[in-house]
Amino acid sequence: MALLDQDGSDAADLAVRRFKLGLQIGSIRSQAKSALLHFPNHVEKKYNWPIPAWVWQARTGQLVLEEDRYLIVFDDYAPPREVRSGPFFGVWKIELIHLKIHKAEMATHLEIDLMAPKPKVMNSSNAIRTCKTWLEGEFRKDPNQLLKKSDFQKGALSHFAGKLNPKGFRDAWRMAIASDPARAKGGRRPGT
Repeated sequence: MALLDQDGSDAADLAVRRFKLGLQIGSIRSQAKSALLHFPNHVEKKYNWPIPAWVWQARTGQLVLEEDRYLIVFDDYAPPREVRSGPFFGVWKIELIHLKIHKAEMATHLEIDLMAPKPKVMNSSNAIRTCKTWLEGEFRKDPNQLLKKSDFQKGALSHFAGKLNPKGFRDAWRMAIASDPARAKGGRRPGT
């Protein structure tokens, strides 16, 4: 909901109005973790209540994003048809607490991309060759072969962050150990 925070800017105000419109026309599904339906003689509490579009359409409703709640008091002069008959007959106030919104529908309605794709790490042959050279230098710093392959992988992935992924490291590793027969040999390291 940070995108829709009411910070006084025109863009935030427009986003909130578009958000409310999406709820009113039913293009964004919503649910209240807790809903209090006030009838003249009692209060009904509903959990995980799917909020019908007519609730959002009421003229007197107030959406308070900072408190994650919606409050509606129906006026006596023009109550919605739903509170004049049926299961909601007589409801004069509804409190919705902890609103849950279908994010994909919200993103579609507001025309935003909430699930921005993460940048993909590509293995270029240049990055793999550079990593191979880096590994050979690291091998020279570890003549007793105390470091494990996983130690080298952690170091390489942090050193080449954004340029090399684990598969690229494995390719560079195979090329680097080809010139170091002691490291190419499997099994336990000497001295362990």
